[in-house]
Amino acid sequence: MVSWTKTRLFPKIFAKNEKIFEYSYCKFQQDRSKLSTARVVVWNEMKVTNSFTCEISMYGKTFSQPSSLSAEPKSEKGGA
Repeated sequence: MVSWTKTRLFPKIFAKNEKIFEYSYCKFQQDRSKLSTARVVVWNEMKVTNSFTCEISMYGKTFSQPSSLSAEPKSEKGGA
């Protein structure tokens, strides 16, 4: 069994150094629907510990305090 440190250390350090990455949103489990994905197959067969999938949103992240990094959708203003 892979230890907590090996699988969760990199995301934890990354979250501490990058404010647009949220560690609490990380999932460290294998869903049945993902068992045939390359990342899971390589992890199971070759025991590659640090294989991650990074998913993003078109809307980005909203911060609790105003920030220049806030990426909320903006409406297009245009006149005809």
